[in-house]
Amino acid sequence: MKKLLQLAILGFCLASCQSHDDIPKEIIQPGEMEDIILEANLIEGALKANLILGDSAKKVAPSLYKEVYDSHHITDSAFQASVDWYFEHPEIMEEIQKQVIARLLEMEK
Repeated sequence: MKKLLQLAILGFCLASCQSHDDIPKEIIQPGEMEDIILEANLIEGALKANLILGDSAKKVAPSLYKEVYDSHHITDSAFQASVDWYFEHPEIMEEIQKQVIARLLEMEK
């Protein structure tokens, strides 16, 4: 839960001069990763906006994230493997995060 939010924040802050590597097939591709991170941000916002904090959020959040994983036909472990890969390729994560932020700003309007 918090890991997704941390990923979003860290992804935005990180940049690298590495060359753009081909993304392995087993890694969630950037477009879908963007959608998942966007949905995770919306979940975090909803939990905080509804003042569902602490233990209550810990009880509710896993089922919300499971719905996201299920809707994208992935597992938690597949998502985690992709997060790990993107942490090793921050230039790609930065591109994804820029798109997520743009979409969130557009939704805010």
